Amino acid sequence: MKIKPLALAGIILAIIGVAGLVHPRVVMPATTNVTQTENGHVIIETRRIITIPAYLSAVVILAGGGLIFGSTQKRR
Repeated sequence: MKIKPLALAGIILAIIGVAGLVHPRVVMPATTNVTQTENGHVIIETRRIITIPAYLSAVVILAGGGLIFGSTQKRR
């Protein structure tokens, strides 16, 4: 059985949407700044945390399902 490219894209979108529902917080890599002071040095670490809304994950799942459904329909 051959998987069509649109169906594969739909499967990938559906997986991304489910992952967004299961784990909605994404932590970006930390940046570290070292500052020299009189008594030593200070290390400042900054992280960016992005929260994916549930409605956005649902839209991505629906889009993936639409691609899967649309790619399996026969053309006239």
